[in-house]
Amino acid sequence: MPNQYPSDVNTFLGQFKGGGARANRFRVEIVTKPGNVSIPETFSFVCRSSHIPGQTIGTVDVPYMGLVAKLPGDRTFDDWTVTIYNDTDWLLRTAFETWVSIMMGNLSNIALNTDLSPAGGTSVYGNAVVHQLNRQGDDIPQAQYTLNDIFPHTVSPIDLAWDANNAVETFDVTFAVNYSYNTKIIG
Repeated sequence: MPNQYPSDVNTFLGQFKGGGARANRFRVEIVTKPGNVSIPETFSFVCRSSHIPGQTIGTVDVPYMGLVAKLPGDRTFDDWTVTIYNDTDWLLRTAFETWVSIMMGNLSNIALNTDLSPAGGTSVYGNAVVHQLNRQGDDIPQAQYTLNDIFPHTVSPIDLAWDANNAVETFDVTFAVNYSYNTKIIG
């Protein structure tokens, strides 16, 4: 049987459409958020890193006469984390801390907003979109992911140090995700 894979590099490189997807070509936007949270448009520019969300289909083991049949189970969606450059106005840090505090007050330890209905306009949920970009900076339509019914459950600490010269502060925000999807795959 002949080798199915070409051994020359030009044939190999010819298989990469557009030079391959690049991990440093992306844009993230928070498209909806709770009404009293102000996330400035600069978020797309200072969101230093993100990821395309993951998902898992669980398995259901069904024993039958000494064998185990595996059936597809329920789908779950991984948490989604973004890393953000902090600015001297602290607008984004304050926005995410505000979002967290409306779900559970800082001093009162009671939920200030319990509206879970995304259609309610005051919901604790938000939505985000992760856009993969080509090398010309245009959206790749088949690589656009919408994350629905998200809320931040962790706003990470910001590390401070006297020897942190020539560095901009960053912090992570980790969101719980009810569901996400590739906008080209509806189902």
